[in-house]
Amino acid sequence: MADENPADAAENPADAAENRADVAENADRVEAEAEAQLREVPLIRPDQAVHAGFGVRLMAALIDAAILIAVLTLLACAFWVFDNGHVPLSAEARRQTPGAFALYWTLAVLLILGYNVLSVAAAGHTPGKQVMGLMVLRRDGVSVTPREAAVRALAALLSTIPLGLGFWAILWDRDRRSWHDQIAGTDVVALDERLRDADQTGER
Repeated sequence: MADENPADAAENPADAAENRADVAENADRVEAEAEAQLREVPLIRPDQAVHAGFGVRLMAALIDAAILIAVLTLLACAFWVFDNGHVPLSAEARRQTPGAFALYWTLAVLLILGYNVLSVAAAGHTPGKQVMGLMVLRRDGVSVTPREAAVRALAALLSTIPLGLGFWAILWDRDRRSWHDQIAGTDVVALDERLRDADQTGER
């Protein structure tokens, strides 16, 4: 019997490394597929969803507004310190330091959009909605994706243009959807039925 070649008996280190890489890649793919499938599981069945009314959504919006105003005030104070006492909110600052004025409002818009997009994409609600027990979901009850959260936040700007008519639509829409909810395909649901508004304007 011919002697067994020691090189054939032992596993080639390069092959072993390649096998480990394949196993790790397969594990990552399986994990990603499992996460994707989990995201498609409805958190709330659409036929059991309690659509949040105008009043409770207004309270959540006021809480978010208070948080954003505080952050933007701190940002304005930072500009005041580093811009020779010019407050970026004033017409004087717009004339004397237009660059700083434009930078402040660019950052302000990005902060507002980021606040809404990141919080809704990550947790399904802004801090204000969390306090009021509300969650933003797709119409099929599934969590919103970052893209859907971004579309919803940008569409909210459209809701404000005609005197906030897109927000007032919550009062008469059957499922209490604002314009930006309709555009993004989302619902705002109350996690506790007791938080539902007493007004029945949006129901038919």
